[in-house]
Amino acid sequence: MSVTDQEPKVWQPYVDVPLLTANMTLGPEHVPAGELRALATYLDAVIAARACLVHVNVAFNAAYFGYDLRAGGYVGGPLDLDSFPTVEHGQHTQARPVGAMVAVATGAQTLFAEVVYREGTHTDVSESGSAPPWLSGAPAGAADPALGAELGDGPVLRPELLVVDFDAFGAGFSATPAHLDRLRQRGRWLNERGHLSVHATYDNTAIADAGEAQQYQRYLMTAGRDQLMSAAAPLPLSTVLADGAGEDELASALAGMFATVASVLAQLPSVRLWGAYAFPRTTFAARLSDPGVLGGEDLGALARQLASSAVPSRKSRWAPASTVTYTALSPMLCQTSGLGRQLTGVRYATVLVHANTVVGDYARREADPETGLLDDGVHLRVDDTWQSGGIWRAQRPGVVPDDADVTDPLGLGWAHATGQDIPEPEPEPEPEPEDVEEPEDEGRLLNVSDSQVMWTQTLRLAHLVDSYLPVPSKVADLWEGDVLPGADMRLAIHHDGYELAADEASQSVTAERTGQAWKLTGMSWPLGFFASIVLTCTWQRGGRMVRASSTLLYAPVTVDDRHIEHRYDPAALTRDSDHGDTGHPSWQARVLAVVRRAGLLDVTGCATLEEARVNSLVCGAIPTPADLAATVRAVDELVSAGRLSQNTAGLDRRGDLVTPCPPGSAAVRVLVYEPVVVTGSPRPPPVPAVLRGLISTRGLDSRMLAEHAVAGHLRRLPPGQHPSEPKRAEFRLFRASFGLAGPAELPLGYTFVSPFKRGY
Repeated sequence: MSVTDQEPKVWQPYVDVPLLTANMTLGPEHVPAGELRALATYLDAVIAARACLVHVNVAFNAAYFGYDLRAGGYVGGPLDLDSFPTVEHGQHTQARPVGAMVAVATGAQTLFAEVVYREGTHTDVSESGSAPPWLSGAPAGAADPALGAELGDGPVLRPELLVVDFDAFGAGFSATPAHLDRLRQRGRWLNERGHLSVHATYDNTAIADAGEAQQYQRYLMTAGRDQLMSAAAPLPLSTVLADGAGEDELASALAGMFATVASVLAQLPSVRLWGAYAFPRTTFAARLSDPGVLGGEDLGALARQLASSAVPSRKSRWAPASTVTYTALSPMLCQTSGLGRQLTGVRYATVLVHANTVVGDYARREADPETGLLDDGVHLRVDDTWQSGGIWRAQRPGVVPDDADVTDPLGLGWAHATGQDIPEPEPEPEPEPEDVEEPEDEGRLLNVSDSQVMWTQTLRLAHLVDSYLPVPSKVADLWEGDVLPGADMRLAIHHDGYELAADEASQSVTAERTGQAWKLTGMSWPLGFFASIVLTCTWQRGGRMVRASSTLLYAPVTVDDRHIEHRYDPAALTRDSDHGDTGHPSWQARVLAVVRRAGLLDVTGCATLEEARVNSLVCGAIPTPADLAATVRAVDELVSAGRLSQNTAGLDRRGDLVTPCPPGSAAVRVLVYEPVVVTGSPRPPPVPAVLRGLISTRGLDSRMLAEHAVAGHLRRLPPGQHPSEPKRAEFRLFRASFGLAGPAELPLGYTFVSPFKRGY
């Protein structure tokens, strides 16, 4: 097989047919797999090649305006550099979203660049990173609500930091490092890190608070329209629209293309995401393994510091019952000693996004799977991704919002400051006991509020076989007066990571009461549920609906060759899993089953059983000599294979086993089963909320799509060749027919390719 067969071809603008297609204006669900693969291959290569982060806006730019990987920049016909809007450091300017291509004023010389990162720089964020709570998630133009200020309806002015890529247009238009160093040192045209600080103006708050991708789409439809509609673009957007399409259809087509690009970014296996920013896993891994400044150790310490900010340095009876802190990440990074050029130019954005990703991974990975809280009962989450590189919220004792990842910004600081309803802290959970004699059917109450009750329930084998869900007594007490025996109820089931059939996801069940014990009966458990799986259940007070949801583990595990993806109870798994006792089990299987079922359990699933009891439990009260010999031989084989171990334990006054054997107690020989747990690779983080929103955006109505599959477009000619006069005339007609911008003549070195259908 040739190299060409092994490696997919990467698109080259003005050589290959346009990468973006008419189907992509409809949204990702309407795009053929082959077109999506071609786009994915190209974007994967762009992200790996560029020195900066690749926002979804920049990814769109690359595909729409033709970023040439061989030339290392935008070198095609659509970019009229002289038409770029001018941006000047320290001055007022119309807002320039990420993706905007700008001319940077530097005195005698103008530099051309692409905006690749943007953040707010509110003056109320301190140099140490401390932020006032009201600022976290606040609308543009807002002030401290405690001062009585109200939002207006007029124009908004806010301070912003723009990180631009001066190398976006290839070597011929790049600024030399020495030139940029001089500009930084003077501080007149760039700040000390090579960035632009501006005062951005917006027509109103709604526009300023729109998502970065929505702002850029609006920009392309207005200030950047000539660039979007250039006749020299690889695929001018209006050329795929049917006759009669207007501004609304053009905007929908643009939104559909953005949705397609966002969907492809979200599925690239070689890429990590922070919000709408994509970066290679390889560069992130390199940072984590770097022992130097702002390497893995430094960023890990930063994550722990953010979490500990809500923990008082000393315990005092005068300390507040609850602590909430808001800390901006950018100032903390800038205070790191020995930075050198780490935060200069586009490197600043990369380090900042890497740091946010490390903190997000820490907040997911180290949190208790049951409570969602870190050590000391702290809940850590990002609350605002705009201001100063991101504001992180640490709360102790923590409250975990429902159905929100720790990297989804909720703006709780602003919500609390303006009196919006947010949950109050619950008491810290009681510690788990170290030993359990038997896994209990009783669930564990997590949260009781005026509106709902939440608990966890471990499914036992009996629950699966007899199709019922026990209701903890503390929950059942709250049912009095609201739920009657025999009442019809609904059970909504969510299996994390899997799509259930409609009749499994929502089921009609019955509330039954036997004595003081309640249970829901008559359900059909999904096949993916197994004995020992832990469900999180909620009941809305006064309602007839109970919701039960499984939870994916941060990383899947293999327990004794059994693959487990969801949170489970190790003790219940030891007791209730299949022990091979159906049909004609081997003697080894019988011995192993007896130790696991009758042994003393601990919370890790280890079972300890007196060796003297094994014979009677396996062979019965009156065993035959052959059965005894087979049992002894099976014990020896299991110990030799490492599936059981032999140890000693003591007996307490009641005759129960105590491990390890206390001093002075009579030692007894025991067999110990310990599950072999192998942890797999961590799961990919969830797709950020901002990309999920983009992907779900409705694209163009298919009725407004032109019939031809490939619109007319430019193609680069070999050196020394020129387009024919008919092609020149056809291009002029093409430009006029679709209302395109730019020169009426073909760019030098290009010809025109007539519209055609793929495969013809």
